[in-house]
Amino acid sequence: MAWALAGAALLAATPLALSANEALAGERPSASRLVTLELQSVELERALNLFGELGGYNIVLRRPIPGHVTARFRNTPWREAFASLLRSQHLVAEFEGNLIYVEKAE
Repeated sequence: MAWALAGAALLAATPLALSANEALAGERPSASRLVTLELQSVELERALNLFGELGGYNIVLRRPIPGHVTARFRNTPWREAFASLLRSQHLVAEFEGNLIYVEKAE
């Protein structure tokens, strides 16, 4: 599967693959699944939404989050990569079912 972000440079992404059982059950991929992702000057909101897609979550921004991110993750567990993105941008996230609420840390 190829990922395209208009107006941004998404260099590479390896989406998380669902097992047949997960796909049939409609389950999210495991947070420990490995992700390979390279972003270059991607709008932060788009990067967060991409992580939501890769992890099987819906991202809800409590307020608009301006800025751009450049990052590269190679065979990194999804949750670790997502947490790293949040920390690097001074963001916090709250998980609730299949939703992730994201906002700037205070």
